[in-house]
Amino acid sequence: MEKLNSPDIGKSQVEILNKMGLYNRSNKKINQELLSYDLQIDKASISRSVQSLEEKGLLKKEQDPNDKRQNLLFLTEEGIEFADRIKKYEEEWENAICDNDNEYKKEFLEHVQYITGKSLELIYKEECNE
Repeated sequence: MEKLNSPDIGKSQVEILNKMGLYNRSNKKINQELLSYDLQIDKASISRSVQSLEEKGLLKKEQDPNDKRQNLLFLTEEGIEFADRIKKYEEEWENAICDNDNEYKKEFLEHVQYITGKSLELIYKEECNE
């Protein structure tokens, strides 16, 4: 299984790059607020991670032309390469767990991932309404 080989990239930064890769592949735009919501990471932590990723040349910010208070986030070429490596690593991990010949295992894993995501969403909504 391929390793990511980046000791200076933390877990939350890997999550950010992974999410940014998904947005990049679907040609969608994302700002720090949406990224914070999607990943369920507080805004201050997102801000620090984004700044660090920007300093490492993996991410860049541009002012949103529709809302001057927001910055849109984009992966640099190096950031795209890193996000693609994360995706490949995840696929290798999933294949190792699921052993693609067994569709039931794969469906089960997808179901568990869906339920986990929905549970986190509900927890986040409850925390925001308190």
